[in-house]
Amino acid sequence: MNVKGNILVVEPNNGLLTTLDILLKKHFSKVISVSKSDDMYTFLNNEEVDVLILDLSITTEGKDKVDLVSKLVSLYPNTELVLLATFAQVDTALVGIRAGAFDFIPKPWNNEKLIISIKNAINIKHHKKAANRVQLLREGLQEGGNYFWGVSAAMKKMYNNVHKVAFSQSPILITGECGCGKELLAKEIHFISQFNKAFFITMDANSLSDELFMLKLLGKVEMIDGQVEEAVGKLELAQDGTLFINNVERLSADNQKLLLNIVKTNTYNKINSATSSNTSVRLLFGSQDDLEKRVLRGEFNEELFNRINDIQIAIPSLRERREDILTLASIFLEKYCRKYGKTIKCFT
Repeated sequence: MNVKGNILVVEPNNGLLTTLDILLKKHFSKVISVSKSDDMYTFLNNEEVDVLILDLSITTEGKDKVDLVSKLVSLYPNTELVLLATFAQVDTALVGIRAGAFDFIPKPWNNEKLIISIKNAINIKHHKKAANRVQLLREGLQEGGNYFWGVSAAMKKMYNNVHKVAFSQSPILITGECGCGKELLAKEIHFISQFNKAFFITMDANSLSDELFMLKLLGKVEMIDGQVEEAVGKLELAQDGTLFINNVERLSADNQKLLLNIVKTNTYNKINSATSSNTSVRLLFGSQDDLEKRVLRGEFNEELFNRINDIQIAIPSLRERREDILTLASIFLEKYCRKYGKTIKCFT
């Protein structure tokens, strides 16, 4: 079923324009494709456009591209802007993001990433439109891009970073205060990425003893009544998928060394087994503490920190994005009104 939304594509290359038109019509209810800026303004002035897909090649000079983005954001604040940019235009695209564009997709684009970005832009627009009438997004996150993170500049910046790193094979460290949604963001990264065909598995180092953490991570081989029995560990369950280890700062020194060896070699041994197994799991980590300070105090393995901190995403607190509070509150209000059969319409 196509997602409801009016999409306007502006692409000066007729071949690429046709390709985009065919692709997007498979996913969205209405797609308009034009190759000239004059036609773009005609549609923007006469129809409500949810998302504008703009190839920055429509103009020549870098300054012209930035000016065009700023003009579109100013004239059409109810239209979310997704930019298509070549490698040489990335810097200009980033300036466009700071000017108010929702996202940019590098060319040649990844079809799945482009679709997800447009869906996210549509969701953002719906939440902007009327906080007390905003549609709920599914909690289950069975599809990437289905969790609402907010409309503030801080959350846009964070979510743009998420799109840039989601397809990386490197470990990712997610930081933020307790309750800010580190596990939800890890799940979002999983569903956006190429690992989404396999499982998303979580572990919380804060709730497990040293021995239990090791057992649950690695699995175990033991002899029971003369027969070999194997307990499956999280690394095996998450094979070809994503394993998220939250509160990594709570790991003991021994378990930090164990984790470091897995990150370095992509291999592990089940408890009581001399046979090494390869792992193709993408590892994500969560921490509510300042790991760098822990390293300086000798409380966290420096090499492990350097390995998992190559890519870091910080989730801003609500104190840093107050403009999201009413919209988030309205989402929860609608959610629990539906759950308990209430008819509360809004907040005072």
